[in-house]
Amino acid sequence: MPTRTQSVITIGRKWSRLLRNYALLGLVGILGILLLPLLIVSHRFQESFFAFVYVILQRHMNDEVSEIRRFLMSHLDSLSSQEPSLKAHGSVRVLEVGAAYGPNLEFVERPIEYSVVEPNRSFKDSFMENIKKNSKVELKWLIFGHGENMSMLPDGHFDAVVLFYVLCSAKDGSKLLSECKRVLKKGGHFLFAEHVAHKKGTLSRFIQDLLTPLTKNFGCGCHLNRESGVLLRSAGFSRIDINTADINVPLMFSHNIYGVATA
Repeated sequence: MPTRTQSVITIGRKWSRLLRNYALLGLVGILGILLLPLLIVSHRFQESFFAFVYVILQRHMNDEVSEIRRFLMSHLDSLSSQEPSLKAHGSVRVLEVGAAYGPNLEFVERPIEYSVVEPNRSFKDSFMENIKKNSKVELKWLIFGHGENMSMLPDGHFDAVVLFYVLCSAKDGSKLLSECKRVLKKGGHFLFAEHVAHKKGTLSRFIQDLLTPLTKNFGCGCHLNRESGVLLRSAGFSRIDINTADINVPLMFSHNIYGVATA
């Protein structure tokens, strides 16, 4: 059992991290407002800005989201590929949509044949650096495009599809989920995590609603107030398990859902 002193220290560290992250978000917000004209008129500049900010924020908030990432990626360990050649080598075929710079790669602990569909080319250099750090990951395809249209990928091709913190910025969330389900093998696993809207009528939801018009321009379409759980439940998976968690990050992103669905 932790002592009272240890508990106080732990709580102090959590508050310290939270305040640090609020300060960091404040700086990002000020910078975004100063650059808003450029962000609005140039999608390419918006992508570069988002990639720069995303890497910084994710690395500063890694302690808070890493447990969700670790829990979900561990589901790959129990999968058995339906592809005989991969099964013989103990590997599985995985697609990640919106991999960004690859923060999930450190949690891959078994051989995978890995493909990516990523809408933002500005992540390419940091992604390629990150993928070299895990020898268990064999990169098959790196495709720059949107998950709403993955017509270049065949039906029923992947043992697992990974979608972490992407639905908030999807132009058509229902179409994106439909495409993810299409490329999954029957019985394949869909791993997901999203920051979602707080309950209507709360102060947290009011702040999300207030800031979403700005974050749509700062964050390549990120909607803080999107109710992605509704989209996931109506996507037509044969089974879906959704967990909720309120994590120790600024309230705009603190309400999270995560889980596993079966095609």
